[in-house]
Amino acid sequence: MSSYHYLFLRPWRNPARLVEDLGELLGVGFERVHYPYADFIGEVGQVVVDVALTHGFGMEPRHEDREMPLSRYPVCLTFRYRGTGTSRHEEAEVAWRVYEGLGSLEGYDLLLVYDFQQVLAASPPLASRQAP
Repeated sequence: MSSYHYLFLRPWRNPARLVEDLGELLGVGFERVHYPYADFIGEVGQVVVDVALTHGFGMEPRHEDREMPLSRYPVCLTFRYRGTGTSRHEEAEVAWRVYEGLGSLEGYDLLLVYDFQQVLAASPPLASRQAP
């Protein structure tokens, strides 16, 4: 099973604006798709960015992880390296670029994780956030 970087987010404003913001941040277009795991897909070099406007990760209270409260973030971006080899440097680079770029727009709550095992960053910090 592959390990990926994920960015979970909650838009403060119109969620439809997200795809436009991503396109501007990354300099690529996003194609509308109808896959079980994605509503839009874009490619940045060897990294595929899947945009799911809804997800089922941790959405049931009994499955909620206190360290990784995914139910607070209705949108999920998955960053998948499709190149050959084992290096995921480019995948991590794109994930961090999106995290920092969306954070600078001040329109999103963000949670960047790796492989559902490690929280890499949260904005605002998880400790300061109250459950909705």
